Amino acid sequence: MATEPRSANLLLVAYDGSDLSRQAIRHAGALLSGNRAVVLHVHEPVVPVPAPVGVAMVAPGPGVDREAERAAEVGRSRAGEIAREGAREAERAGLSASNEMVVASGTSGIADAIVDAAKRTGASLIVVGSHGRSAIAAALLGSVSTAVLHRSSVPVLVVPARPAAE
Repeated sequence: MATEPRSANLLLVAYDGSDLSRQAIRHAGALLSGNRAVVLHVHEPVVPVPAPVGVAMVAPGPGVDREAERAAEVGRSRAGEIAREGAREAERAGLSASNEMVVASGTSGIADAIVDAAKRTGASLIVVGSHGRSAIAAALLGSVSTAVLHRSSVPVLVVPARPAAE
């Protein structure tokens, strides 16, 4: 896959619809108003698994498959709405924004999808929010912002959940 040349003023802003990701967009806008931004929402589809019944596993039948596909379509549609919402938020913050939704694939996860999108778009900066979890919670739950920091070849702006003490 070819990597686009780096654009000096293109930001890739990860957005999940949370207050924290809105805060990250507003912070990026305050620092970098007027720049172009791709607001990225990474969708993690819910994968149905067979339900255990006693010792045996019961595989879902055809009706369940249709319901699962319908639920997946609703999830993709909602993910697209979240991406568009993020772009509107970025526009209000002073950025010239477009939106993109990608589906996290397999074990690559959200962080890899963010880093891959930055490469593909030629972004010169990735903006992510951080929940500010303790080291133990981050180790148990994982940290998207930490994974992006370690995997990215471009600078990463991590906006903390709480403002710095004054």
